[in-house]
Amino acid sequence: KDTGVYYYDAACWALDNGITNQITFKPFDNVTREQTASFLFRFAKDSGTIGDEKYKNVDLSSYPDFRDVNDWAVEALQWSNYNGMITGTQQGFINPQGATQRIHATKILYGFGKVCNIGNFE
Repeated sequence: KDTGVYYYDAACWALDNGITNQITFKPFDNVTREQTASFLFRFAKDSGTIGDEKYKNVDLSSYPDFRDVNDWAVEALQWSNYNGMITGTQQGFINPQGATQRIHATKILYGFGKVCNIGNFE
């Protein structure tokens, strides 16, 4: 509701474009790995840049914590896993509730750019 905050326009854009459906924006909460995957997946789907649909064959049950994945994030995590954006941790977990840390964001955004053909990846 505070239209003067620096993230107001971006949050409204994400809501208006179906990237998120949360009307209560929580700017100081961590973004989980499954939320990150979902944001990017929705954008790719809506922009027609989803890429190869073989991602639907990814079996997340190979991760010991696959039951921690929320139903609304399964397809997005399959997509991001298939495309090398969100893969297992060094310990072998998908860690869907873990925070998207800077090091992970770099890998995720790099993979997103390649899949969605954003940028130069020669």
